[in-house]
Amino acid sequence: YNLYPLNKMLEALKERYGQVLVLPESLPNITLRSIDTNKLLRMMVNFIENSLKVNSTQIRVNFRFDLCITVITVQDDGPGFP
Repeated sequence: YNLYPLNKMLEALKERYGQVLVLPESLPNITLRSIDTNKLLRMMVNFIENSLKVNSTQIRVNFRFDLCITVITVQDDGPGFP
């Protein structure tokens, strides 16, 4: 697996998607370990692009760190599932 700083991944996503993507004011400065960062990035891109397909105007990414677990949430202002 690659070691990849999470904040660098988020900065790349912000550069790609611009103002529609809302990130925490202070990006977590952690290095992901024991994870395929390419798969994580693909997953994040899929969530963001799915939100854009339903005309979301704001996509918010947040993080929670509990012991050795990182929880990433992606929320948008789209219509949701029927």
